[in-house]
Amino acid sequence: MRIISGLLFLFVFAAAIAGPGIVTVMKITTGGEENRSDTERRRLATVSALSRDISRGEVDLINAGPAFGEAFKDQLAYRGDVTRQVNSVLINTFAHSTHDEIKIGRGNFWFQLATPSFHRLACAAPSGPDVQRSVEMLRSYKAFEERAATLGVKTYLVIVPMTTSIYADHLPQPMRERCDTDQTTLQRALAQAGDVGRVAYDLEWFRRFEPGEIYDPRAFHWHRPGAINYLTYLVEDGLLKGDRRLALLGPARERPEEIDNASDLGVAPLDIIVMDNALREPPERTLTGLDLPPQRQEDFQDIFRNDAALRTLLMTEGGQQSGTGVLVGDSFTSKFWPYYSRHFETAYRFHASFLRLQHGMLDRIVEETEPDYLVILLTEPKWTFAADARDQTAFERILLEAEPAN
Repeated sequence: MRIISGLLFLFVFAAAIAGPGIVTVMKITTGGEENRSDTERRRLATVSALSRDISRGEVDLINAGPAFGEAFKDQLAYRGDVTRQVNSVLINTFAHSTHDEIKIGRGNFWFQLATPSFHRLACAAPSGPDVQRSVEMLRSYKAFEERAATLGVKTYLVIVPMTTSIYADHLPQPMRERCDTDQTTLQRALAQAGDVGRVAYDLEWFRRFEPGEIYDPRAFHWHRPGAINYLTYLVEDGLLKGDRRLALLGPARERPEEIDNASDLGVAPLDIIVMDNALREPPERTLTGLDLPPQRQEDFQDIFRNDAALRTLLMTEGGQQSGTGVLVGDSFTSKFWPYYSRHFETAYRFHASFLRLQHGMLDRIVEETEPDYLVILLTEPKWTFAADARDQTAFERILLEAEPAN
């Protein structure tokens, strides 16, 4: 009986090993290889691409064996499911992060710290934060605001607090010990800088909400209802109070929102269900930079990195409120923009990742769009720096005037 049980175990074990291998070989030979893993958010090596590289002489036979092993491993059948399951156990059971830049905090909060540089949490860097550099950047913003005012443009700076500041008491050690949970680096800089113009850093407003209401504690970005909630506050009681009429919202309905950190941690897809309000007062036209006439496209070419980046210029025309509004900022503008655009007759959104981030760029945007209102929306880490971080950032540059021609 033991012999039969042993043989049965060996048969099942061999089948478990051989099964995925056979399916993988079939996938490769029939042209069914996958080029990208949504679970891990990365490109996958393929045997077909390796074969082409070998035939072109770009990979020698000595390295072909290890490269084939990597490609076969990337294409292994059921790999995504197994990866998700293993990573979920490591994260949820052992609080072990599967990504170098993400740390698992208390209560299963997932924090993007961008270690080892800590450029997303300067206070946790071994060298500590450079508060004076933040002060100087805030003063650069004030100087830009004053330049824009001479052209009749009302400018606002909205600095979005990150989960690392909102939920600082959930940070893992030693980050929690290094960072003052009562006063953030940016709060210290704002106190030292004095009058920096129209600046919002509404940390205490964000802290009023339970985890999940503005940010899911496992996400890096806010979700769309959170962005709409914050813009509503800005118009009703915050930085934009008295300057705009709050655009109408429709009824709330359930919709899924992606937990973006899940891809980096190898547990995607992972969604939550949020209550999201429909947007009312739609503009007459919604277009991108590629929809503009050729001459108008040329007007924007020196603002964007390349012609293809013009597609990231978003515009609305024929809105139900007066004036022209411009929104410039980082990836957090994506969820903010649809509702923001409904507060103007004409609106533009510039995603900073696709701009030529150099001196004078904000001034150039003002020149080209002639707005009545300009909102710069950048997340907190764009304004804080570790003491040993010396290179000037793109966002420090664009606040400055263009350097005079030689």
